[in-house]
Amino acid sequence: MKKADWKKALVIFRNGFAFVFSWLVIIISVKALIEGGEGIRLSAVFGAAFISIVGVLCFVVFFSDAFIKNKSFISRLTFAVIVFVPGEIAGFYMSGVFKGKGSMIQWLVFTGVVLVLYGICIVIDKTLCKKQGKEYTLQLMKYQEKRKYDNGKE
Repeated sequence: MKKADWKKALVIFRNGFAFVFSWLVIIISVKALIEGGEGIRLSAVFGAAFISIVGVLCFVVFFSDAFIKNKSFISRLTFAVIVFVPGEIAGFYMSGVFKGKGSMIQWLVFTGVVLVLYGICIVIDKTLCKKQGKEYTLQLMKYQEKRKYDNGKE
């Protein structure tokens, strides 16, 4: 990997971590205020940091071209989900969101949310992105024909 790719990956990681961690801390703070707490637990901050690091690393590795080239969105998404979900679960345990084994309902809700969001991403990719790809290809073909006509005319 080139030095420029490493630099780009580190910049994406820094910016992504700052964004994700800030929002998680804000959400944890709001949750603490709603529950009547006076502050947030240090374990919740460490859990948020862990989830942020794992999530942003997954994004940088799987969704930027710095590490993986020529893979489809669905394959990148699948690998990211496989790596991120265990890290997310560990972060939730560290922050105290999941305590003990968790009930069957908690795990079903968590699994359902992950699967629904994964399904939505697949539907978006298969419908909207493919449609846009076809439109871009058509426009490119029209442009190439026009250029060929213009070059032959001169």
